Amino acid sequence: MARYALVIGIADYLSPSLPRLSQATNDAEAIARLLEQYGDFQSVQRLPQRWNKEKNGYEMGAQKVTGAQLGEDLRTFLLEKAANNEALIYFSGHGFITCDRLGQQKGYLATSDSQIEVAGKQIVEQKSSISLDSLNHLIQDSQLSNLVVLLDCCHAGYFLERQLVEQSLTAFRSQKDYYLITACRAFERAGIFKSEEYSIFTGAVLKGLAPENAGKSRRISSDRLFDFISDELRGSVQEPIRMGWGRSITLVTYPTSSQAPVSTPQSDQPVINNSFNMSGNSIGNFAGSGSINYNEAPNQIRSISVNSSSLPSPSLNQLSNQQRCQSLRNHLSESLELLEEYEQQERLTSDPKIRRNAKNEQEKLRPKIASYEEEINNLGC
Repeated sequence: MARYALVIGIADYLSPSLPRLSQATNDAEAIARLLEQYGDFQSVQRLPQRWNKEKNGYEMGAQKVTGAQLGEDLRTFLLEKAANNEALIYFSGHGFITCDRLGQQKGYLATSDSQIEVAGKQIVEQKSSISLDSLNHLIQDSQLSNLVVLLDCCHAGYFLERQLVEQSLTAFRSQKDYYLITACRAFERAGIFKSEEYSIFTGAVLKGLAPENAGKSRRISSDRLFDFISDELRGSVQEPIRMGWGRSITLVTYPTSSQAPVSTPQSDQPVINNSFNMSGNSIGNFAGSGSINYNEAPNQIRSISVNSSSLPSPSLNQLSNQQRCQSLRNHLSESLELLEEYEQQERLTSDPKIRRNAKNEQEKLRPKIASYEEEINNLGC
């Protein structure tokens, strides 16, 4: 199943009430690069974007993003491009609340052409922004395998309140495997450190997605990321919010030592290691087994004919056991990591649906873990 990402960073605004966000472009580009390198995404779309000739690729641009453009790109992304696949949306920019004459509040994501009318300290009218209510309906209409949304709307000036976010984006409470992480305040205004390269929230996200935060399986899930952000922002001017239920979604995966690329030998003689199976005078690797990652023909068998008299001759049984042991250890590590995440999820949440799902997943994992451990012991790995 393919994965698609839409990374949005809006730095410039026409409204004098919405100051320029110098860090928004840096925030979005850092996230986009990380997802491209370690997120296993089929496509990472930037908005706005520009072509960098020197790097021969796209990077975040400095152009303005209108409400019409952002609305169209969100519709295309959620309803067409990522349909029936995995999706991630990151937004860095202003977020604000309007309050009408009857005291009713609505939340919005600001675009470059947003027009706002301020009365006292409240915004009473707006044009050209993205309504959280409308975004919620669009998400509910989407048919995705899973969805992760990261909202960094707490740079400066106006802000989104926790209660309003939870009331508006109900899709993340009702649709399984839809996951939201954002930073909001129920009072005061959020700030930025102008001397820092990234905003407070995105800086915490980047640290949380760093290799140092990966577990034994070298994966960082949505739950693991939120736990890190929550600790990182504790005592700061921002309060992180997590919404969603279902399985914990992997965001990035870092290579393990066993997945390091195999270097090409300088001599004409091929090298035999435990990534290969040996049968007679041929050495073959079944690509897709997890031992070696090939960039092409992933389901085909690669074979190399060799002169067995010039090479060491380990038995077929020894090579098979070595490969099986490595595979079992990888599966065991991943399962233990998942078990830890579901145990943590059960402890931290007060949502009965999430707790029940986490408990069910633990019950499924424990017999698998016991089976892996037993086979590892039997093989003497």
